[in-house]
Amino acid sequence: MLKSHTISQIDVLSGKSSVDIEGLRNDIDEWTKSHKRSSSYDPLTELYEGASDDSFTPKSIIIDELIEEIQKEFTSTTGLELEHVDHWVHVHSKNMSTEVHNHYPYDVSGVFYVTIPEGSGSIVFLPSHNKYHPQRVPFVPEEGTFLLFPGVLDHTVTRHQSEYKRISISFNFKINNQD
Repeated sequence: MLKSHTISQIDVLSGKSSVDIEGLRNDIDEWTKSHKRSSSYDPLTELYEGASDDSFTPKSIIIDELIEEIQKEFTSTTGLELEHVDHWVHVHSKNMSTEVHNHYPYDVSGVFYVTIPEGSGSIVFLPSHNKYHPQRVPFVPEEGTFLLFPGVLDHTVTRHQSEYKRISISFNFKINNQD
């Protein structure tokens, strides 16, 4: 008889948010109209001088409520507490995508989907269990939902095909009561 020993397991948690998504869209729209592009922040592109990305970090009560909701859901599911480190909004226009990356050194990262028109790119996770036969695990985005995943998990976002903007919010967290 064979005995099973789990060496590695990667969980991606998904949830539906109850925040005011229309109010959030309005907050993001107002922020984009009132701020210069130079105010943008994206940890993925800040390392590259002159890199441009339609991402930014607006102040929003609704985003604060979303972060709190995500933290409570995570604690309820796992028994672990998350400390919010940072977040930023991505606005993808037609033909934009996001290169393969991860969010090391953060414990948990996430994405919340604000506006997802038909033809939006999917997030694709690339677990590195077998470097000779890499696995690609796509998740099709849905408005009002969020995904939480290990910060070290490589992922990418496929090309956005819609004429309408795809808007998402990315997050990084640390686990507070890690043994």
